[in-house]
Amino acid sequence: MGEANLSAKQIKFMDTVIRYFVTNGYLDSADLMEPPFTELDDSGVIGLFDENNVIKLIGLIKQVNQNADIGA
Repeated sequence: MGEANLSAKQIKFMDTVIRYFVTNGYLDSADLMEPPFTELDDSGVIGLFDENNVIKLIGLIKQVNQNADIGA
């Protein structure tokens, strides 16, 4: 992620991730395979991104969650 061009579905997925964080303040990586993250692909994140990008995304989510914990 970052250097690669994202597809329209991947961009919409990332927008969903951001909106989820804004609304809830926290995101469990297991939720990436549940609604609303399965609206674009029944498999959620693993249906839209390759394994390396799934790992990177989960790492970023963990960092955001940790930053939210620090600010609380």
